[in-house]
Amino acid sequence: MEIKGTNYAKRRKDVLVVTLGTEEDSFELRILPPTKGVHDGLVAVAGYVADAAMGNAASSDLDLGRCLDLVAAAMSHNTDVRVITGDYLESIGFDLSDVGDFIGLYTYFVSELVDSKN
Repeated sequence: MEIKGTNYAKRRKDVLVVTLGTEEDSFELRILPPTKGVHDGLVAVAGYVADAAMGNAASSDLDLGRCLDLVAAAMSHNTDVRVITGDYLESIGFDLSDVGDFIGLYTYFVSELVDSKN
């Protein structure tokens, strides 16, 4: 008996494509779906960002460094295995607004993947 499985060498990966860097030095990043740890962290950060946007969070509740680190972890899960750090995001001017924008886009990407699989 022979059971044919998936050919992982030829399987197309779903990715979210974003451009990072500066106007003088930018690159495209092809981000893969999140690991469970990254997903759970981003869900928590999304709550902080939403509270901050509504004016319901004390500034002491929001750790921008941790937010950047979680976004960087999600971005580091990419097809080029390029490591992105929170410090790098900060150096290119990534701020709380960008964190919220990325989380919204990434959440949409993941929900589209889930919907397409069902």
